Amino acid sequence: SLRGFQAFAHSAMLLSGLLSQVAGENHIVAQVKDAYAEADDNRWSNALMKEWLASALYVSKRIRNEAGAALSYIEVEDVCMNYLNSIGLPDATAGGVMVIGGGALGRALVERFLKCDERLELTWVHRSRPKAAESLADRVELCRFDELASRLPGNKVLVCAATCDRPLLDQSLAGSFASCDDMHIID
Repeated sequence: SLRGFQAFAHSAMLLSGLLSQVAGENHIVAQVKDAYAEADDNRWSNALMKEWLASALYVSKRIRNEAGAALSYIEVEDVCMNYLNSIGLPDATAGGVMVIGGGALGRALVERFLKCDERLELTWVHRSRPKAAESLADRVELCRFDELASRLPGNKVLVCAATCDRPLLDQSLAGSFASCDDMHIID
């Protein structure tokens, strides 16, 4: 638990991408803005929180500008795609790709995969219908979490981009994975 200046400094560092798994990654900005928007819509925040966020965003931008050369400015989804390209992405996705998660990272991954190959079979697993789903309906098959076990077989790549308080891929799915030959699982 942080308070005062330490809490503000942590917020600015977090928003700058310096505390991310991939230094320079900036999905956190969108996630924090979305969280604030939800809090504001539900009247859980006040003017102080709005000012705090605006100030933290301003300082985080300054941090990014100062640390620019040291940051990679590569997003998590780019790291994932670079890995898949290193193992031969076209071959790996010949059997289909499944992306779990409807948030900012899940949306970005779906977009990256769709740019790779227009023939790609992509299944997007979600808890609630992803915001971008309507515009991608002709190229993406949507799947709910409770349908995951029946949809796993036949996919060559499974990317988990969901935030959960427990493992999504647990013992209950073991039977479904038994019939998945050479599946690449990335979390």
